[in-house]
Amino acid sequence: MLVVALLVISYILIATFILIISNPEQKKLRHFYLFINCIIILWEVFPFLKPIDSNVLKIVYDWLPLMLLPLFYRETEILTSAFNKIHYDEQFIHFERKYCMWVMNFHHNNRGNSLLLSEFLHLCYLFFYLFIYGVPLFFYLRQEFVAFYECQFVILLLLFSCYITHSIIPACGPRNIFEKIKDRRSQGIIFRVTHKLLQDGSATGTAFPSGHTGVASAILLTTGYLHTPLFYYILPFGIGLIISTIYGRFHYVIDMVFGFLYAFIAFLVATSLAPYY
Repeated sequence: MLVVALLVISYILIATFILIISNPEQKKLRHFYLFINCIIILWEVFPFLKPIDSNVLKIVYDWLPLMLLPLFYRETEILTSAFNKIHYDEQFIHFERKYCMWVMNFHHNNRGNSLLLSEFLHLCYLFFYLFIYGVPLFFYLRQEFVAFYECQFVILLLLFSCYITHSIIPACGPRNIFEKIKDRRSQGIIFRVTHKLLQDGSATGTAFPSGHTGVASAILLTTGYLHTPLFYYILPFGIGLIISTIYGRFHYVIDMVFGFLYAFIAFLVATSLAPYY
């Protein structure tokens, strides 16, 4: 638990520093996040000062970092404009046209125009949230707490690394630039729900690297290492989630590649710290 708390504190200190040196238009929102960050740091420091005896309080401490992820994600709205207000989509598109023309042709010719395939892949895209909360819950309910902390650590390290990168290399992603999908795929219920959720809840400039690819890859690597049967159960959905980032025009290929790279590094760090959970 202390290793996870130390990770959260480290990230919040970095995010707070970025907020302090930034000059966003939403100054009140920046002050709000600065205040919240200070409160969270005080909360996370507490176990270092005094052991937690209450079972209820221990559960709260165990799960709070994951519960705070939506708040940390919303904070990236300011972080993405801290250093560079220019997005890097033009450079990524140029890279894609030069090295991944098959992807551009795939989108341009509307290939993969299958309602059933689209619905499955968009369902996999929504499994992002189940991977973040469901897999740690699986270990927690089995009282495999070391596995829970390791799984939680790899998720947090992966996403925190993505959030910091968003502040340095902001990109909107093809969903906001490429032509909208208007063929039969757009008639699917899961398709419409997924794109509606992204339209209402997605933060601008958070495409690179792909957190969805990263989480799917990190969870597959971690479950393959910790619990092989669970790995095989979620493998189709993990692969589908990774494919859906390109299929649904949510990310560029380079976003996906770096998402996997970040996941692999986070996995190596998390496993190396196993004796300390």
